[in-house]
Amino acid sequence: MLILRARTSVSPLVFKTIRIRRLSAGSDRDPGGGGGGSSGENGALTEAEARRDAYNQLQNLDFMKATKILLTTPPKRKKFGFDFHLVQFFFACMPSLAVYLVAQYARQDMKKFEEQMEKKKKEKEREEEKMKKAELESVEKQSEEKISVVINRLDSLEEKVKELVSEKKKNPDSDASSKLRNPNTKK
Repeated sequence: MLILRARTSVSPLVFKTIRIRRLSAGSDRDPGGGGGGSSGENGALTEAEARRDAYNQLQNLDFMKATKILLTTPPKRKKFGFDFHLVQFFFACMPSLAVYLVAQYARQDMKKFEEQMEKKKKEKEREEEKMKKAELESVEKQSEEKISVVINRLDSLEEKVKELVSEKKKNPDSDASSKLRNPNTKK
């Protein structure tokens, strides 16, 4: 690749560069010599002719043509500039974005798990409270039954004592005292 540099009249520090591709050894040949009729070959032939013309113009280059080439702006090639940077930025952000999304998913999953654990804990506490209440109620019922049995026995004992006291008042004999010792015996 041959590079020509020249200073412009705008500033001595600014250089413009024109790149001229050297022709390959095969481009010096006669383009019409092959006799091919396909469109692909025609495109290659026209491109070869354009290169050959450019090479011939370089051979016949004088000062005015050189300044005209240097001072004209070359046609702009299509660049992948800004789009390329966006794509690179996107790919650069992908790993951290993936980590962030995984962290958010894990956070939501942990919140759901904690809510389920709290629900289970509350259900266990409710079941324990129900069990405690049931135990207390059963203990109370058992104690009430025992108390009622004791009260019934006490009532029956009081009645017997009253009977004995009333008999003793009627008969102040010692027979009443023997009945106390042995109530099943009859006279």
